[in-house]
Amino acid sequence: MAEYFSVDRTENEIAVLIGDGGQKLEVPVTDFEALPREGMIFICENGRYIRDEHEEKLRKKRIFDLQKKLFKK
Repeated sequence: MAEYFSVDRTENEIAVLIGDGGQKLEVPVTDFEALPREGMIFICENGRYIRDEHEEKLRKKRIFDLQKKLFKK
């Protein structure tokens, strides 16, 4: 199973990523196929970080559904 990384933030041409396992990575933005922005989801293939927009949508929907359930009155 592939491991996904979410962009926590970017600082001085470095993207700070959080892996699904909780590990923190600092990766140069030149290692990405698309300019990383906060909240984007990437997968690492052959040393390059490839954006996975489908996974981003799934995660956003899951978060929205959890919030909806949490705040339901």
